[in-house]
Amino acid sequence: MAAALEAKRLGLRFVVFEASQPFATIVNFPKGKPIYTYPTDLKPAGDFSLQAAVKEDVVAELETQRIAAGIEPKQVRIEQLERKGDLI
Repeated sequence: MAAALEAKRLGLRFVVFEASQPFATIVNFPKGKPIYTYPTDLKPAGDFSLQAAVKEDVVAELETQRIAAGIEPKQVRIEQLERKGDLI
């Protein structure tokens, strides 16, 4: 998703493919799991910004930012990628 935000910022055409759901790795963590994203005094590069510290709140923040950015992943399982000219 971070790459999609950057691609959008740069005006690139892109598609995000998800085998299951956005942020599935975090979604599948145990309920109430603490999430340590980065040191509190560090401002990471990129457009995603997280304040939450628990799984459910982190997922909610990420989803809110994804939706606000207009990024709609396509749910599909990719088996193989091919290059056609300048496109993958």
